[in-house]
Amino acid sequence: MAKRQITIMLNEELVRELEEIKKVTGLSLSKIIELKLRGYDIVKREDRIRRLILEELCKGMPLDEEKALREFRKSRKEAWEEIEEKYRLEGLIE
Repeated sequence: MAKRQITIMLNEELVRELEEIKKVTGLSLSKIIELKLRGYDIVKREDRIRRLILEELCKGMPLDEEKALREFRKSRKEAWEEIEEKYRLEGLIE
């Protein structure tokens, strides 16, 4: 797929948001914009893992984050390691 360069105008607030994402992730602004245009969320790895864990814990149950973590019988660390390993094996995270 060929790419071509274009110019767009962005408001200052959006530019600051994109610059912050650039600082945190190390991605170029063009890559950040491309990912956002394709519908991807750009989040810290820890946030993504946390969201995947909560989805696993809450299958079919409308629980908030704190309640889900309280009701889980294992320690947080064990739960994170177990589910992180599962998602790593499935190729969902590196």
